Amino acid sequence: MSNKERTFIAIKPDGVQRGLVNKIIKQFEQRGYKLVAIKMVQASRQHLEGANPNSPSIGFYFY
Repeated sequence: MSNKERTFIAIKPDGVQRGLVNKIIKQFEQRGYKLVAIKMVQASRQHLEGANPNSPSIGFYFY
């Protein structure tokens, strides 16, 4: 692995629904960032509950 910095970008579901993914990626590329990987995931409740083990409860994320 090189010493280059890496940045993680997460686009919330409403951004995906509004079709903003390409626009957001384009903005980063215009600023000189290079996209090296993309992965679209629909997180399960189990994944979200394990995302922050220090949080006592994240029930407010679920409706």
